[in-house]
Parts: sequence; structure tokens; C-alpha cells
Amino acid sequence: MPEHLATLGLKPPPPDAPKSAKLRFVRDIQLRALPFNVLCLGVLAAVGVDGWLVAVGAVAVGVLVLDILLLTFMTRGDGGDG
Repeated sequence: MPEHLATLGLKPPPPDAPKSAKLRFVRDIQLRALPFNVLCLGVLAAVGVDGWLVAVGAVAVGVLVLDILLLTFMTRGDGGDG
């Protein structure tokens, strides 16, 4: 069993890592989970579940994408603490 299964194969940053490294870690986990979320949304739509459930899933995926973009913006730059 992989050592970092719960973090999708990513090694967590050490506790004394800067804030930007911790935010980058969260963003990387979200990026790895995004294709799975989009795939599940597509399967739900293809199977024919109620339209409102697909709409809620699409909103959730949209919020995930916005959070990824926000974390990307927050972690770019000189690599400082924020």
C-alpha cells in the first residue's frame, strides 16, 4: 500500500514549512482530484440522474476550480510566506 495514499501520492510538507509550501500542497491535492471529480460528474450526467443533482455537482466542480486558481495566485511570486 502506498505510503501517502490519503494525500494522493504527495508527501506532506514538514510542520515547519512556510505557509506558501502548505498552500501549494493543498493546491496540488486539489489538482490531482479534479479529473476524478469531472469524470464522476460526467458519469452522473450520462446515467441520467436528476438535473438538479448534476447542477449541484457542476457548481461544486466550479468552486473547486476557483479555489485552485485562488491558491495558485496566492502561492505564486517570490516564494515568500504568502
